[in-house]
Amino acid sequence: MYLSLSNITQQKNHSARTLVMPLPGNLILLNGLDIESAHQQEHMIFNSLITGIAIILLLGAIGGFIIGISTIKKINLINETIREIGQGNLSLRVPTRGSDDDYDLLAININQMLDQINKLMQGIQNISNNIAHDLRTPLTRLRGHLESIEKNSDNESANDIREALLETDNLLSTFNAMLRINKVESGANKGHFTHLSLDRLVSDVVEFYEPLAEDKEINLSVKTDAPYSIDADRDMLFQVFTNLLDNAIKYTPKQGNISVDICCINKNSTDNIRIEIADSGIGIPEGEHKKVLEPFYRLEKHRDHQGNGLGLSLVSAIINLHKGNIEFQDNHPGLRICINLPRSNNSVVS
Repeated sequence: MYLSLSNITQQKNHSARTLVMPLPGNLILLNGLDIESAHQQEHMIFNSLITGIAIILLLGAIGGFIIGISTIKKINLINETIREIGQGNLSLRVPTRGSDDDYDLLAININQMLDQINKLMQGIQNISNNIAHDLRTPLTRLRGHLESIEKNSDNESANDIREALLETDNLLSTFNAMLRINKVESGANKGHFTHLSLDRLVSDVVEFYEPLAEDKEINLSVKTDAPYSIDADRDMLFQVFTNLLDNAIKYTPKQGNISVDICCINKNSTDNIRIEIADSGIGIPEGEHKKVLEPFYRLEKHRDHQGNGLGLSLVSAIINLHKGNIEFQDNHPGLRICINLPRSNNSVVS
């Protein structure tokens, strides 16, 4: 039984536990215990428990935030390193801190995998380089012998020898292209980067191919909305645009159109120069856009045209060396090739 006892002078209420027992002689035994202090202790324990839980949650949140930030930084560092490696910097490795934790173990495993991949790639490149070098020398000698034989042969034999010389030149061109691609992709040929005018370079290439376009009655035009400068290897970029324009003229029928447009686009908060080469030729099916960048890959409808399937592979390797990218789009009809290159902020053009 609980009673509330009131102190009249202080006007305070206290909870109490009482025992009422009747006694003989019409007497009643009343025994009481003040339990107010017990209630106060309960409140104190409850408040302490709530405070403790709040402190634990707060410390847990702070600790989780700190651990999460550290984890995100480590993961971002690994992702950034892998992204740069994917862009062609094969010598880069994921840094370790020597803490022997799970992230260091992951970085070590990734680095070991990259070392093995790099070793295999170098082995393949060395094999292809050795094959190209070893075969190029006897082919050069063979060509020299054929030229000597051609001088002393009759007209009928000379025609056959000229055809053999043409095939020999094609083989030599293939091996030379293989060597150039391997040098660019392996990083052996870093290029001689200078500050140059991109629109001037493209205009020179277009001017160089204008006579060939006129022979096929192809309308070849170039347009730029402003002068653009870039840090690049002039000879390499000249090779890129000559390969692309040569293909465009080769696969565009008579009285067709080829346009070259240069403009500036904003990509990831940085300015990039975009060069679009559009033609009205036979084009490339969408499913073959990535495959044509592979060495020696040729479309079936292009088999009747002279080539070795290495031109676009060399273009892709040079564009990657310049930190750019190449895309293919359908021009309805024909093909539109889009090249994005990082713009230079230097105003002095060589």
